[in-house]
Amino acid sequence: MSMKKLLIGLSMALLPALTFAAYNDVSLTSTAAISINNSLGNAVTLTVSGATDAVESIVVGDTNFTVVLQSGSTLTVASAGRNLISTDAPDANETITCGTNESSIALTATAQVTISVSVSANACGVAVAAASSTTGGSGGPIAQSGGGGGSTSVTPAVPATPAVPTVTPAVPATPASISALEAQIVALRAAIASLGGTSVGSSGTGSMTFSKPISAGSKTTAVINLQKVLNSDSDTKVSSSGAGSPGKETNYFGPATKKAVQKFQVKYGIAKPGQTGYGVFGPKTRAKMTEVAKSKGL
Repeated sequence: MSMKKLLIGLSMALLPALTFAAYNDVSLTSTAAISINNSLGNAVTLTVSGATDAVESIVVGDTNFTVVLQSGSTLTVASAGRNLISTDAPDANETITCGTNESSIALTATAQVTISVSVSANACGVAVAAASSTTGGSGGPIAQSGGGGGSTSVTPAVPATPAVPTVTPAVPATPASISALEAQIVALRAAIASLGGTSVGSSGTGSMTFSKPISAGSKTTAVINLQKVLNSDSDTKVSSSGAGSPGKETNYFGPATKKAVQKFQVKYGIAKPGQTGYGVFGPKTRAKMTEVAKSKGL
């Protein structure tokens, strides 16, 4: 980007319009023209004017120009094409005007400040924004144009509050529905087993493992696999018919299942009547149960 710094004059043609000020390097005593490109790359001519407009320096670039103002300095920038003019003035008061014939912005520095001025391809009045500001740093577009050759302030529209959708919380399943679902699962497994298929939850390739204890009275799908292993041996069968019998395994660890576990413990020398752990599905019993399941391809 080519840069042209104006310290003593904006151009050779403007030398008569520049004088020294007590607190500024440059004072503009008549209208000066500065040409920069807008947001679409088209050249826009801006006028810097005012008998009391005094600046320390101006640096002109391709798409903006930068001005250094001391405290108390003012600068007025105008566009005859009514282009939107914006700044990044953080410490300067600015007054933005959108008239019928031109748009302008007047900057007043309350402290030493460097301000960048740029211009948009859009004309003022196209978008609604704050018409004027007495606080620095707005950097926004120039306000909506009024009729009759003047300028008018426009209050920004208040955005509508978005509607909050009503969400109905999901109703949790009741114990009765859970029990009914478990009963359906048990019936489905029994039907699959009666057809000679592989029950749900077992791949039939020795994938049954028992890593967690199961207490008497529990209802869990692990009990179904436990009963399958017990029913695979006539010595440890849970029941000969009805619920818990081969092909009709259930998820309930009842007295019949506990008795079958005790038979299993005695057969494999894990525990005997009167000994600690007898009838308890503990670590040793679980390990042996997993081993037997694997050996039987369950």
